[in-house]
Amino acid sequence: LTELTIAVGMVAEISEGLFNRTPNLCRLAIRENCLDCVKKNSFLDLPNLQHLNLVGNYMSHIADGAFEHLPKLQELNLAMNKLQSVRAAWFRGLASLKDLDLDKNPLLNISDMNADDVPFINLPQLTVLRLGYSNLSVLYPDSFLNTTSLRELWFIKSVISDIQEGAFIGATRLRTLLMSGNALTTIRKGYFFGLSSVHSVDLCSNAITRIEEDGFMGLSGVYDLHLANNKLTFIREEWFNGLERLRTLFLSGN
Repeated sequence: LTELTIAVGMVAEISEGLFNRTPNLCRLAIRENCLDCVKKNSFLDLPNLQHLNLVGNYMSHIADGAFEHLPKLQELNLAMNKLQSVRAAWFRGLASLKDLDLDKNPLLNISDMNADDVPFINLPQLTVLRLGYSNLSVLYPDSFLNTTSLRELWFIKSVISDIQEGAFIGATRLRTLLMSGNALTTIRKGYFFGLSSVHSVDLCSNAITRIEEDGFMGLSGVYDLHLANNKLTFIREEWFNGLERLRTLFLSGN
């Protein structure tokens, strides 16, 4: 058996040892069930698992090290659950993980400026990270330390109104930043420090009325900048200082 799907059911718990006869399983989906947590030894005996889908459960808690017995896991989908924060210890041992989906969780924070927990520090191969449709309002400094493999970062339709300087430090190879449908009103100098490798930034459908001089400093490699459907009433050249590679600027709907 290499693929198993348990969908739209009443599964409320994963018993330890459940998978001890399926060591060749590569894809596992337990979606739209009734799981409210992931315990530490829920996924033993799955050394070849590459894709794990836990979408649409009721998970509000994940035990530290819950996935550490999945050394080959490349894709983890935790969307549409009840998670309010993110802990680095959840992802301990996931050295091969490339795609992490946390969309549609009521996330309140992924990092706190006073916390020692750097949420994605245990994911050195992470390439795509989805954090959209959440309750995130502030991005704090050092939220993305050790995400040097990250290429795509999604914050679509959350409630982000502030990005503190240094929030993106560590995401040195990011190519695409998607922040449409948030609550940004001002673009401040310092928001995008550390993102010189980014090619595309989408800030459509926020509530932006003001952009500070050098507001996009840090985005020296950006090609496409999406500012459509905001509340800008004029344009100033100094907003775009340093954007020497900019090819396309979207301003419709302002």
